[in-house]
Amino acid sequence: NIEKANVDIAMTEDTIYSEKETPYTAAVSVHLKPGYDKLSKKEIKGIVFLVSRAVGSRLKPENVTITDNYGNIISDFDDELDKAKTEYTIIEYRNKLEERARVRMLNDIRAGLERIYSSDRIQVLRLNMEFNWDKISEEQEEYTPIELEKDNPATPYSERKIKDSLVISEKTTDEKFQGHGWNPEGPAGTEGNTPPGYKASDDQFAKYDKNEQIKNHAVNKTMRKIDRAPYDISRVSVAIAIDGQQNLPKLQSGEFDLDPAKEPVQTPLTSEQLKKAENIIKKAINFSEARGDQVAVENIMFDRSRYWDELRSEFRKKEQIKKILLAALIGVIALFVGFILFRAISKELERHRRAKEEQLALEQQRMREAALRAAEEEGIDVELSIEERARLELQENAVNLARERPDDVAQLLRTWLAEE
Repeated sequence: NIEKANVDIAMTEDTIYSEKETPYTAAVSVHLKPGYDKLSKKEIKGIVFLVSRAVGSRLKPENVTITDNYGNIISDFDDELDKAKTEYTIIEYRNKLEERARVRMLNDIRAGLERIYSSDRIQVLRLNMEFNWDKISEEQEEYTPIELEKDNPATPYSERKIKDSLVISEKTTDEKFQGHGWNPEGPAGTEGNTPPGYKASDDQFAKYDKNEQIKNHAVNKTMRKIDRAPYDISRVSVAIAIDGQQNLPKLQSGEFDLDPAKEPVQTPLTSEQLKKAENIIKKAINFSEARGDQVAVENIMFDRSRYWDELRSEFRKKEQIKKILLAALIGVIALFVGFILFRAISKELERHRRAKEEQLALEQQRMREAALRAAEEEGIDVELSIEERARLELQENAVNLARERPDDVAQLLRTWLAEE
């Protein structure tokens, strides 16, 4: 997206009176292609470093100025703000990682303790983790003995054989010379540098001895290049409180004693139980005494007065509900029994009333029939109504039926009495 660029470099000469080098400066003017408004920040930085590296060490990136085709400086942006944003991003990222590590360790501690104690009896009072974010890259060179024979893990004793080193090359030189000898001399070559006065004594050797021994040994050599993890836990401190066993006193029937005046029964943890809990926590945090880790586990009776009050209130409500249900059941039973008695009494009263009405009607009928018979005997004509004639015929038929079929009439009367 750059159509044309002009680069001007100012190279100053050094003076002999100063040991300090004068830095170079550069001015770059860029002309964008049609359709492009501006360069991105990365592109501007790329041009700055490209020009700086092309010239050499005397042209620093901060001494390169870039302008657009209108003369506006486009390389003068705030690097400090970018650095601050980068640092803030790094800090935020580290805080997230530290929080995840704390939550993971807290879950490990709770998971280990909740296998023995209920969750409401565990309270993590403090969990402090110190992190080391120093980036470490180190190289290690390790020399170890040479292993000639490995150990067999199936045997109770060790068969491992080692040797400190192995000789890979050896040189031995031993020279001895005793008595007089003659140095080689002759006209060949130039005249020797030994003065004539010392030449006679140069041939007199009393004794010559030379001993040279060189041995090259080989050992096991291991080269390691280690890059540490993004962070390292430098120290862990944990403080945990575990509640003892608490419960309301019980009656002989096995139910809870809800008397508020009676204190709950409390059973503290033993020292052995606290030691086991401490060992579980140490396993969960990968305890290291070398880095100064601290673990504190204490047995503290938690304040459960509110819980006991709620429990007593709940039991009271249950007892009240039981009493209300029992009273309601008794009332329903009493209502049912009263309804049955009312029906029975009503039926009995109705039966008595009908019996009286029938008896009264029967007596009236008898009196009327007696009056009719007396009138017939005296020869008095008495006109009967249609209903009375039908009733007389029905009575005569009933009397005749009772005479002819007494068993059927008796069964019919039994059926009527049973229905009533």
